[in-house]
Amino acid sequence: MNKRISVDEIAAMTASAKHRILAAKSPDEIHVISVIELPVTDVEVYDKNPRHHDNPKYEEIKESIRIRGLESALYITKRPGTNRYILARGGKTRLKALQELARENPQKWGKLNFHEVPFVSESEILAAHLVENIGRSEMCFWDVAEGLTTLKAEIEKETGKPVSTRSLPELLKSRGVEATRDLVVNSEFAVCFLRELGPWRQALGFDHVHSILRPKFKAFQDLWLLDRDKTKDSFQALCDQVVGACVQQHPEYSPELLVAEMVGSMAPEFGCSRGALLAALHAHQESAIRDLQGLQALLQAKEQTLAQQARSEEGSGHAQDEPPTVELGLGGATQPPLAKPPQNEGLQNLQRTIDQARSRATDVPGIPGVSVVQGLTPRPPKAPAQRGAQGQGMLSLHGGPLNAQELMALEREGQEGLARRVLWDALQDFGDEAGIAELITPSQSPALAYGFYMELPEPGKLGASLDDIAVQAWWLLAGLSEQGQPHVAERLIDPQTGQIVSEAIRQGPGTFSTIILDAQAFENALRERLGGQPVDLAVLLLHILTERRSPLHQVTLALIDACANWKACRGVS
Repeated sequence: MNKRISVDEIAAMTASAKHRILAAKSPDEIHVISVIELPVTDVEVYDKNPRHHDNPKYEEIKESIRIRGLESALYITKRPGTNRYILARGGKTRLKALQELARENPQKWGKLNFHEVPFVSESEILAAHLVENIGRSEMCFWDVAEGLTTLKAEIEKETGKPVSTRSLPELLKSRGVEATRDLVVNSEFAVCFLRELGPWRQALGFDHVHSILRPKFKAFQDLWLLDRDKTKDSFQALCDQVVGACVQQHPEYSPELLVAEMVGSMAPEFGCSRGALLAALHAHQESAIRDLQGLQALLQAKEQTLAQQARSEEGSGHAQDEPPTVELGLGGATQPPLAKPPQNEGLQNLQRTIDQARSRATDVPGIPGVSVVQGLTPRPPKAPAQRGAQGQGMLSLHGGPLNAQELMALEREGQEGLARRVLWDALQDFGDEAGIAELITPSQSPALAYGFYMELPEPGKLGASLDDIAVQAWWLLAGLSEQGQPHVAERLIDPQTGQIVSEAIRQGPGTFSTIILDAQAFENALRERLGGQPVDLAVLLLHILTERRSPLHQVTLALIDACANWKACRGVS
């Protein structure tokens, strides 16, 4: 019988796999010069260690060493011309724990057998530390990014020539580091444009950089450089100023806020409003896309002409002779004419470029962040590591960490309580992605099959078009809760109070709990705040699930699975 994997185990595997892009060498593959006994205080941590943030499991590791001893060797080396040993392959946390234990009990922990390895180069040592740190415990994305860019600088210093982004992955691989070009590009962006993140660095995620920050900042820079008086250096200075100020003003990390602050700071530089800046940005990106599409049309026309010529020659009898060759589009490749010419690789690459440009184009409204610019402040994303065992760090139905009573209630409820926990986490992840988490309102009303409803956004806070993913997300969740269905709305009302059963923070006129009592007012609110009449849930869901580039695609799949799990435990029909 297969063991059922718990939710926490799945979350842990997902988190650890996120940046498991490096493979550590086995002990048999490491060339050891000698094993020497040294006082643990005579060994220093590597001064360029890529892990800048303390290991959150430090105390746990220290206690494990106290009870079981050191279960794996620590590797050391010496730089040429020095007498001090430094760690050669990770081990900062373990060495620090040993040094603390040595202060407590010098006789037992004061000395250790270290494995000495040869010093090859600075880049080799740095690469080994990067590999070991990621292999043993999850590093935050910022530390990975800074480690990769520092390693690139060391390689350039040793080789005496610049290293391109395209060639870097292969050079890293020769030093034992497996890193995709995508990771390299996003790492370089983060270290360059987000260097003033300060305390936000540890919360920065690869997905946030890849999907939100790098595309948006690249678009901002393109628009900035359209002004001949503006330079890349002045844009860098603006980024430093905006990012630093945003971190100081907002203690909780939010990539959407960074985008909003950039828009707010750039608009005065161009002497326009935020809305006008977004419109200009959108027009500029659409112009570039149209240029690409024009080139694509010309190439496709050329392809069709060549194909028609090939068919004409084939019909006139040339096919019996040696097949003539024709030149196909980009690249100058020559091939025998076929009834259906193969797809031109140049055209395929061009189509991918167009698709990528369109997926990153800033619509008005239409991207994560536009709703933020209009005044909606999303709940900061939750780091996966915050959801630990026994529900530590998981959000309760009231928006805060689970208290002791809630934990006990979950344990008593068994599978149903776990299913509720999984569903609420999935709802919060979905809301975080779209910037509408604060509108997801829990309710104990039996009329709501999934225990929540969507609060109405305040006027002007969300975009007024279904092109805006925040609006798409609101309609999808509202449809899932069925809060607008007449048979559900009637059952929501508590006959004694005349209000719906809700734990909503927002109360009073204009909120869902009061406006649902007036059908006309509810209809007017939908039209004014969300762009019109109710949306067909099936059509919207199909659109999101079949559009893999949609920011909502993955979180929607997870939400559907959580809903199915909840239904299985509760028997929801």
